[in-house]
Amino acid sequence: MPEDVTDVNSKDLHEEISELLKAKYLSYSPASEFKEVHGIIYGRYNRIFVSLPVKVKRKVKNVHFLVDTSSPSTYICEEVYESFKATIRNTSSILINNKPTLVFLTPVNFHFTGVNVFGMDYLNIYRTKLIIDLENHYVSLSFGSFEQNDYQSYPLQYISGSVGEFILFGLVLFLIFGRRMPYFFFSVVVVILFFTFLHFNYL
Repeated sequence: MPEDVTDVNSKDLHEEISELLKAKYLSYSPASEFKEVHGIIYGRYNRIFVSLPVKVKRKVKNVHFLVDTSSPSTYICEEVYESFKATIRNTSSILINNKPTLVFLTPVNFHFTGVNVFGMDYLNIYRTKLIIDLENHYVSLSFGSFEQNDYQSYPLQYISGSVGEFILFGLVLFLIFGRRMPYFFFSVVVVILFFTFLHFNYL
């Protein structure tokens, strides 16, 4: 879990942090990917913030992230999902800077609710270089090369789990309804396949 972030809220992201990053929070982004972005050191606790393009449902928006090297995972808050008019899920696969990323929903009434957290999972998988120069108040995030296997296996970890659950659920339905009610079983399978297709085309 990320550290305590009660000193930053949605108002800060929309106003002061947006002004410092020169990008309006949750506005549409003209680009879906950057090779390098510059961040800021913000607040009395010297928080590191960067703005990155996030793609959901074929729309790309500027999302401000708190860079937290103590967090093993990346988190997206409810406000971001709502701005995309997307279904809020506890876990989702979205594109951050045009790279597939497994993200978690920030817990409600927790110490970082309303803040998006950029964790070590992304930094490690995509060989991201983070430079923090406190003397000159400078932050840089650049995206280097990475192994193709890492790129492929990361989203597949999420997809394979969902597919396994679907197969198990299908076997249970077949044992219950397959022989007695074949048409009902077929209808249920079609509906599940439809929603599974929508889920994996969520990006």
